[in-house]
Amino acid sequence: MSVLSRSGSPFGDMPLDHVSESALPAVPAVHGPTLRELRSAAMARSTRVGGCPERSDAPARGAAWVPEGLCIRVMAGHAGAGASTIALAVADAAACEGQTVWVLDAAAPVWSGLAGTTAVELGSAGGWHRGRRGGGVVVERVLSAALTPTDVPMPRDHALVNLTVVDVGWTRRELDAYPRCWQASMTPMVDVVVSRATASGLSQTETVVAAADHDGCLLVLIGSRRRGARELSVAGPRIRRLHERDAVVFVPRLRGFAELGPGPLPHTLLSAAARLLALTSHPTRPRPAGGSGPRFRSTP
Repeated sequence: MSVLSRSGSPFGDMPLDHVSESALPAVPAVHGPTLRELRSAAMARSTRVGGCPERSDAPARGAAWVPEGLCIRVMAGHAGAGASTIALAVADAAACEGQTVWVLDAAAPVWSGLAGTTAVELGSAGGWHRGRRGGGVVVERVLSAALTPTDVPMPRDHALVNLTVVDVGWTRRELDAYPRCWQASMTPMVDVVVSRATASGLSQTETVVAAADHDGCLLVLIGSRRRGARELSVAGPRIRRLHERDAVVFVPRLRGFAELGPGPLPHTLLSAAARLLALTSHPTRPRPAGGSGPRFRSTP
């Protein structure tokens, strides 16, 4: 005969308040997740959805990147200088000469200056999104959110590339705060610093030029047509030294300068980029004793 009553209780119809605790059946203890475990799970879930994703292929911090072939690193001397526009113009000018160009937009996606500049999207891999612009230019942009330069994944190796253009997308101060990130630790053959032809812009750019003080440093000055620009009279000593070495490219101010898309760039901008490419390809002998050291060959 079953010991259970109609109510299904092993104690019959006896009120439970008359049952001693020792008579109750043992129930295994169940412990829920701790607050720390819940917080860790939430952070992991948020990074998979919209934050910085977990990357099994991400390099260790401080890993160095050595690009193949000629590499030009483009940096802004100050906010709104137009570095992304110059980087794209250099790539397009090189493609017009029959070169295969790889452009790396290393900025965080929300600050990208090259979003929307490709005509054909080629998919994503290794933390980068790739697109094609014209016949000879491939643009890669960072796929996921990046709070610091170290959050940007290491670029993938590419074969059969004549020129690599890196649009840094981070300020000099941010790179100095993370000196072991690949954008700061890479050794490009040429550093291009972009500045507007204003006193405040040149003042800030002087610091960036000082950090990239080597023979492969060039300056792009936007908003001035003339080689002997009067704006340089207020420039610092390092910028004036670049001018003496013919290592400054002057770009006139263009209407709609910041509007970048998949279409062709203005001819005036491409001509200036071609002059810059000529400077990167043809270094000249040092000046005589008493001069300012090695300089780049000037172009018309």
